[in-house]
Amino acid sequence: MLQVTSEVGRLRDVLMHEPGHEVDSMVPAMMEELLFDDIVYGDRAREEHRRLRQTMKLLGVESHDAQDLLAESLDQDGARTWLLEILMGDIPGELRPRLEQADSETLAAMLVGGVRRDEEPSGIEIEEFFPDPALPNHCFQRDPQIVLGDGVIFGAMATPARYREALLARAIFRFHPRFGGAPVWLDPLHPAHNPLLLGIHRPCIEGGDVIVVSRDIVLVGHSQRTNRTGIQYLTRALARAQGAPRWLIVVSLPRRRAYMHLDTVITPIDRDACLLFPPVLAAGGLDEARGPTRSTCTTRTHSLVPRRPDQRAARKGRGLRADPVRRQRSDRAAA
Repeated sequence: MLQVTSEVGRLRDVLMHEPGHEVDSMVPAMMEELLFDDIVYGDRAREEHRRLRQTMKLLGVESHDAQDLLAESLDQDGARTWLLEILMGDIPGELRPRLEQADSETLAAMLVGGVRRDEEPSGIEIEEFFPDPALPNHCFQRDPQIVLGDGVIFGAMATPARYREALLARAIFRFHPRFGGAPVWLDPLHPAHNPLLLGIHRPCIEGGDVIVVSRDIVLVGHSQRTNRTGIQYLTRALARAQGAPRWLIVVSLPRRRAYMHLDTVITPIDRDACLLFPPVLAAGGLDEARGPTRSTCTTRTHSLVPRRPDQRAARKGRGLRADPVRRQRSDRAAA
């Protein structure tokens, strides 16, 4: 059963992914296309990841690896056919027999880790190494899906390097024995929306831009990765959903990589406290964000045209008391 009503409640289950073959296979020529600033040292990343999982286990938190869940999902009736039919249009014909004949665990590893050419590459472009590219961003499991209340919102990723991640998330929440069948608040890539999927009208929404503040309030970043169309889809979906949050606060962020998601500038750490980046979220900041407040109950009466309230004032106006945690300088440090 899914249930997320805040960012600071007791954590019982967490979805994650241990960095694997997909990060080991990266070369410098791939970094920009795969959205990385540097090559990841896989062994060190895995060591740190395992320590994190062990710490959570000691605290009574059960962790679930997305690749393992995908393999378990592919064992279910109809799952393999459903997923491969969607993916085959983007997979070179030479690889299709290998994918179709692989067992579920191997297929999951291939879909996440990519398939490297057997022969030596003739160039340095990504397709020269991987006819079926890897997903090194798959460790960022906050983005392809968002759990809100007892339901799930599927992402529509903004960059081609991450498109497949959202499809794998759909397979898990559709077929997995434990997590499949959860209510779906929004699937922006559902075939019913196909006429709107082209060009600037394609909805983009990533989980890093959605912060569940309370049962009644959700913050959504209008950012480099989540566009106006995606926010409109989300607002309409929540307006129709029974038991969904009452208020959606849209924060328009500067279109910079440093602020690619809302969670890069604000992090709730308690019911009445948060960490924030003042140049963006405080009134008068150098890169001041803009934030219209929208009621998901009356979406037609509210525009996405931004205003410029102080973000703290906007949140308090909807019944949320949250103050930023400021680092205090001691007398010794000041001296």
